[in-house]
Amino acid sequence: MKVLDTNFVIDLLSGNAAAAEKARSDESPGLSLAVPAPCVAELFRGVDRAGGRGREALEALLNEVEVLPLDDPGARIAGRLAAETASSGREVSMMDCLVAGIAVRHEATIVSRDRDFSRIPGLSLETY
Repeated sequence: MKVLDTNFVIDLLSGNAAAAEKARSDESPGLSLAVPAPCVAELFRGVDRAGGRGREALEALLNEVEVLPLDDPGARIAGRLAAETASSGREVSMMDCLVAGIAVRHEATIVSRDRDFSRIPGLSLETY
């Protein structure tokens, strides 16, 4: 499973060539794509701040992927990751830890250009 981070979804919907190429390279039978619920919140915040521009495209994309909730196991993992990165001196934002916690819980790879994810030990990350 690939978990799509907020910046990847934004780049893909904006026509970013690198994101589009990454999406094409990830097309394979049996590969499931998902967006974590915290990213959905970020995406709709952006759409609403833009006066609704891009809502239809976002809705269409979200209808094609699974939205992964933040459940108790994912939240516990996120808390542990936040504590580990803070104690190592390489703190990662709680939002990124929530996304990472969801990805770890589902044994998924995060697709993002946010290099902060690389500071989370053991997280599977693909950049573009």
